[in-house]
Amino acid sequence: MRLHRFYIEQKIDDLGIGDELTVSSPALLHQWRNVFRFRPGVEVLLFDGRGFEYRTVFHALEKKGASLEIVDKINKKNERKDGGSEQSEPVVWLFAAVVKKDNFEWIVEKATELGVDGVVPVVSERSEKKSLNEERLKKIVIEASEQSGRVILPEVLTVVSLTEALALVKEKKMQGVAFDPTGENLRNFENKNKINTLNSIPVAVFVGPEGGWTEKELELFKKESFDVVSLGSQILRAETAAIAGIVAISLAGFGGLR
Repeated sequence: MRLHRFYIEQKIDDLGIGDELTVSSPALLHQWRNVFRFRPGVEVLLFDGRGFEYRTVFHALEKKGASLEIVDKINKKNERKDGGSEQSEPVVWLFAAVVKKDNFEWIVEKATELGVDGVVPVVSERSEKKSLNEERLKKIVIEASEQSGRVILPEVLTVVSLTEALALVKEKKMQGVAFDPTGENLRNFENKNKINTLNSIPVAVFVGPEGGWTEKELELFKKESFDVVSLGSQILRAETAAIAGIVAISLAGFGGLR
């Protein structure tokens, strides 16, 4: 039977097999006692965002705290879905133009499931919305990580302007790829093996809002030596384009994300 997974904010990577863990998080205690109705003897998986997963068993579960024993500790920091090492894993950040709240939250959820390392909300010229609920986005990241089996949470940064986003790309020494219907054909891009040379280089995937990037913004991308690439002849919704962009980068040469 598949065990339930939960993210725990307290640092526990210094604990080992046989150690006892005390949890006092009101949110977790509420879930465990009132939602799942766990009892002593039940096993759950915990992860603290540092690359380890812990199989634990409840010894006690009270209103003010829970006591669990660690029965297994698994280092998943270097684990890939295909069995390879993390050294060949790409580092992929999604820079997504801010769209309607529900749609952007969906983007963050799916990007987390697909394994991106970070999400940066970007205010573009055609963005109608300028702000987001950062606490809500963090909660979505945690829930998506619990569900998808991730052990390291992606970073979700505060909303930035496009100029600030481009500065961040330069600071992190990323290779930029901006998706836009006016860009070069994705197949041609793949055939030139541009992506295949980026396995050891962080990649910044930029996806625009409804209506796409403006001419001025596209010129900024080209000035910063971005590759501007089309996802096809169909006009995609912003949230669809964000996920398609991540998958395109993955399938074009990386062999899968985290």
